[in-house]
Amino acid sequence: MRSSRSAVILTSLVAIAAVLAGCATPASPSGTGPNETAAPIVAEPDVVSGEGSTGFPGIAFPIPEDAKSVVITFECDGSDGFSVELGDSMALRQSPLGGTCGEPTDLAWPILPATGETLSVMVTGEAAWSATPTFSTEEFAYDRELEADCTAFAAVYSALTNADSGFGHYGAFDETEWRARVDAATQDLAALAAASHSGIRSELESMSATLASDRVAGQSMAGVDDALGRVTAACNANQTPLVISAEFGG
Repeated sequence: MRSSRSAVILTSLVAIAAVLAGCATPASPSGTGPNETAAPIVAEPDVVSGEGSTGFPGIAFPIPEDAKSVVITFECDGSDGFSVELGDSMALRQSPLGGTCGEPTDLAWPILPATGETLSVMVTGEAAWSATPTFSTEEFAYDRELEADCTAFAAVYSALTNADSGFGHYGAFDETEWRARVDAATQDLAALAAASHSGIRSELESMSATLASDRVAGQSMAGVDDALGRVTAACNANQTPLVISAEFGG
């Protein structure tokens, strides 16, 4: 493997945990992923298959030398959730991608010089699965407006998470400080939603409206789970996952 695992905190791991508990990752509100017109560089892709989870770093997954992006068509038996990771997503600040078994799902990643040639799969029990890659010499087509919104929202999400953690778990400040922090983050979120032109604008607006209503101290994001899940899924599919900056804890 060409890269090592790091301690970068990615909210995609929360989404993957929900998938493996039986909840499908919500579909991205905007079309993201490699250019659909990109010419594949392997006429007959090698299918990688197995039964049950592979663990990390996974199994060998050779990548052609000139590949710059890949779409993996993933299938697995049953109807439970699955997660797939190319190389070491955390080190690359990319995201594992998930879905629900039972029908083929296309999963897309950019390929960087540091991308490890391994594939990690998480499924329930001993479910049989297969992964069919289509590599391309074309770059992964990031949605740049969505990327900007994901980056900006990650800062808001970090502020809210730190407010809840600092007040409720660490006792670092009182409720007055908690409310001041949440007020500031809520204003930032409202400004972000108003300026957004990406596919997650409606989710940002929804969360902004919820955060502006009555609050329970230490639970700033109560009631936004569905919208947050859709934002997380969209950012993950665009391979611009939400990276949280933790103010408290090691």
